[in-house]
Amino acid sequence: MKKIILFFLIGMMSMAMMGCSGEKNQTASANKQNETIEKETSVNTGSGKLLGAMEPQEALEYMKKTPDLIVVEVNEPKWKLRNGITGAMHTYTEMEQRYNEIPPNRPVILHCGAGVVAVEAYEILQQKRPDIPELSYIAGKPPVEEYNKWLEENKNHD
Repeated sequence: MKKIILFFLIGMMSMAMMGCSGEKNQTASANKQNETIEKETSVNTGSGKLLGAMEPQEALEYMKKTPDLIVVEVNEPKWKLRNGITGAMHTYTEMEQRYNEIPPNRPVILHCGAGVVAVEAYEILQQKRPDIPELSYIAGKPPVEEYNKWLEENKNHD
């Protein structure tokens, strides 16, 4: 009986160790995949530059320095930001049907409430709108208050 229990415990420990190393391999694989996506999405496609994900603070600086920028909120209607970015377009989660509403030949930054929905909209625009000279999205909570304050302070400087 002791041998059976010992054999069982050794087997369980082996499986647990394999599971942990598999988890590490999966994490390493996921990290490698994210690095590949980042490299692929921050390249110049010839007609437009795919900037990929931007952290909120990086996005804020980009938004301040980019003339003619189109900001597009892509939340579902029920998640629309109550106090969103001034002047932002709202395509909600209908980017597949509404991508042509975005003005041509202008840089575009996409956002939602937390940076999740924006990824799908980014992928759609990558394929459907090669005329966009720079395409990016905010990976996280958009800097709404900071950008709106900056817009207000700088609206008379144009």
